Amino acid sequence: MHSTGGITEFFRRLGAPLRSPLWSWGPVGNNGQVFLRQRETDVRTDEDGREYVIVAGNDRPAGGRGQNGWTERKRHIEMIRAGAKCFVILVVSDTPDLPGRRISKFNVSEIVEGGEVVRKGEATCVMVANRLPVSAFIPSM
Repeated sequence: MHSTGGITEFFRRLGAPLRSPLWSWGPVGNNGQVFLRQRETDVRTDEDGREYVIVAGNDRPAGGRGQNGWTERKRHIEMIRAGAKCFVILVVSDTPDLPGRRISKFNVSEIVEGGEVVRKGEATCVMVANRLPVSAFIPSM
């Protein structure tokens, strides 16, 4: 199930408010958990049948608000490598091929629990450890 309403409010309800609704690619919760916002199309399956999510590639922004989000994402990846729990909110973009992609909807049924950070070619990825119901994080959902 997807929602077209307020991903900013959704992160707040998770206890992980965005630093900036304009440029943040994800927040860190009050308990140190990292929440990443990532496109559904970035979920892939490797040759062993294991799912992973591409969380950073070689399409880094050159500047502007995108640079702020990229800097934040690099910090989040380092936190995950250092042992922070990672959760991924999957989103759908209504402008998938354009810079500054707008989110048209996001998954309000489940949250992807990330595991190990790995490299797949030029991409930095998080292995999928589990898929959890949103109600495990927000009981009223």
